[in-house]
Amino acid sequence: MSLIDYGLSGSDHIGLTVRELDEAVKFFTEVIGCEFIFDGGSYSNDPKLMTESLNVNPKASLRYCFLRCKNGSNLELFEYKSPDQKQKVPKNSDVGGHHLALYIDDIYAAVKFLKSKSHKAKPQKLLLPVDRIKKSKLLRFKLKRIST
Repeated sequence: MSLIDYGLSGSDHIGLTVRELDEAVKFFTEVIGCEFIFDGGSYSNDPKLMTESLNVNPKASLRYCFLRCKNGSNLELFEYKSPDQKQKVPKNSDVGGHHLALYIDDIYAAVKFLKSKSHKAKPQKLLLPVDRIKKSKLLRFKLKRIST
């Protein structure tokens, strides 16, 4: 048995923790073109929520929002402030490593556009399709940081 047997029909969202929520929203809406769906608000001074629901330090605080990038899963962006927070972005080989992949009709023009942006949050590395996936419309990149 799996969740498919209970009616799983797809994924709703993927959560990403960012250093600065406003800067991340600006990047995803102005550069990537996502739609701002809603502001989830701010939470602080709630040790039970932080430890039991979010599995973070009881003294942590957070702000969050949801974005939609056309079709597929939504993005939930979190900005945490926590006394034990690690600031280093994990490598893809690290536990918690990640990347973002988007379907793009003209992948080469999209790469050129991203490289031309003067926005402070730039892709760390843009990976073009290799020969075996040359016809793919998938743009994969890792964000080095989304903050000033």
